[in-house]
Order: sequence, then structure tokens, then C-alpha cells
Amino acid sequence: MRQIIAVVLLLVSQLCHGSTFSPKSHFSPTNHFRSSTYHRLVTLPPYYYIVERYAKHYQIPKALVFAIIEAESNFDANALSKAGAKGLMQLMDSNSRHWAIDPYNPDENIRIGTYLIAQLLQKYDSLPIALAAYNAGETAVLKYRGVPPFNETRRYIKRVIDNMRKYQ
Repeated sequence: MRQIIAVVLLLVSQLCHGSTFSPKSHFSPTNHFRSSTYHRLVTLPPYYYIVERYAKHYQIPKALVFAIIEAESNFDANALSKAGAKGLMQLMDSNSRHWAIDPYNPDENIRIGTYLIAQLLQKYDSLPIALAAYNAGETAVLKYRGVPPFNETRRYIKRVIDNMRKYQ
């Protein structure tokens, strides 16, 4: 849908400026502003501005937050796991109740999810261990003194780290 809107905006812009549509003119080095604007319109991930705000506030990379959202819910704000985790960052009911939030509200979900991962990063000073705690719980991380030997958790860590490369 975003791509369609971006193309329509591009065409309307051409009509308003009295020129014909020419892909070469829009993406040539001499017209960098328009190509950059078009590129941003087409390629921004969902919830970009919410993620940007909270990643900056909690001082963690945006790429990490996007990678977690993709791994947890594939950007589905209404996602519900078998374990009862909800929303974009798959918050458990205990977290939603603690902060009195609606886990299906993207802004609230990203705010709390970003806060939680920032706290885990600060506590463990290790991305894989923080991700393991986010996925399997801190009890499992403490019990195994690091990343637990759960295949699901190990795959999750790899998936998030691989996803991060897409958003950097």
C-alpha cells in the first residue's frame, strides 16, 4: 500500500510541475532530493516513527527494535502467541498489567517492549543473553547462567541478529 501511495504522489508531483513522468529524471544523480524522498516513502518499515522515538529515548539501536518486532510478530499489531504474548513485541499480560497498557496499541507496546530490552541489555551487557532473557525469561537465563539450551531460544537469537542487518 505504501508503494502505491508513493507512486501516486510521484505522479501527482510530476503533473503539478508540468513535466512528464520519466524514471530517469527522478533517479538520476542530479535529482537526489526527489529520489531520496521517494526511497524513504517506499522503504520505511512499519511503525518507523514510534520505534525511532523510543529507541532514541532508551538509547538502543532502532535496528534491534525492528528486528525484535519482525521476529516476534512480523509487524502484526494484533498478534497473539500460544503462550499469551500479545502485540508487536509480544508482551506478556504481567507486563501489560504492570504498566497498565493495551498490548495491542502499537505505541504502548513498542514503548514497553523497547524499555524491557533496554533494561535487559543494561543488566546483562550482552545482546545474545538479553535476547535470551526477552524470549525465554530471566529465570531460564539465570538457571543456565547464560543462553539456555533451548532450540527455540537459540533460533530466536539468530533470527533477531540476522534481522538487524536488514534495518541498519
